Amino acid sequence: MEERFDWLERNDSLSGDLAFRCQFDSQIEKDISKLPPINDHIFLASLMGMVPDFMPFIKTISPWIPIPSRITDTSAARKDLITSLINSVDPETGSKLTELDIKTEAFAFIVAGSHTTSGTLTLLFTHILQNPAVHKKVVEKVDAVVENVGSAIVPIKDLKTKLPYVMAGLDENFRMNSVFTMPLERKVTATEGFEIEGHVVPKGKKTGLFSLNHVIHHNLAIWSKNHNVFDPSRFYDQKGEKLQRFLSPFSMCHRMCIG
Repeated sequence: MEERFDWLERNDSLSGDLAFRCQFDSQIEKDISKLPPINDHIFLASLMGMVPDFMPFIKTISPWIPIPSRITDTSAARKDLITSLINSVDPETGSKLTELDIKTEAFAFIVAGSHTTSGTLTLLFTHILQNPAVHKKVVEKVDAVVENVGSAIVPIKDLKTKLPYVMAGLDENFRMNSVFTMPLERKVTATEGFEIEGHVVPKGKKTGLFSLNHVIHHNLAIWSKNHNVFDPSRFYDQKGEKLQRFLSPFSMCHRMCIG
């Protein structure tokens, strides 16, 4: 009998480990009061985006993440994202980030890097496992490039450029099932309004624009009739470079989720 692969057990808290060198146990903790106030932070972040005038006030109450101990801890041997923030120095002024700056970025690591990372990996592995030909090719590419496959520690330097087919699979995964679909609204500020395909959208507080990336990613005019087929080859050649402009897994411009 084959051994059952426990994705939950093997994955742990990937974002927590990479960003803070700690586990939040968010997938297994039954007492939600012991978890970071993620929902509250998401609500505040949404307010910041929708009501910019409130941003100065909201910033005074948003940095709730308890990280002072990491700021004063100089014994950390392994580098992580929060350590990089703590040690970062402005090349022009020589100043370091304030505690508020670090807490704000830490919040972004958790909210933007938790469900997006776990969701993307889960969907990616699902698509790969459901497509034997793709699975075989991915395994061959990884085995040919990655050293010490199966060991606890695998060097990841330059893997992005060494595994173009795997990266193409990631892009195709973003296209098929984007983990971020929140329609962040944009307001029309031009006095004359804004024209889209012959339709004029007037300026005004009652008018908002947003686009769902799922609709863009499954547009027949762009992706053809097999838009519901997981096919990494879409992004694997020069044609894929042209299609990148239509890929919007985290929205675009200043209304973009940092992912």
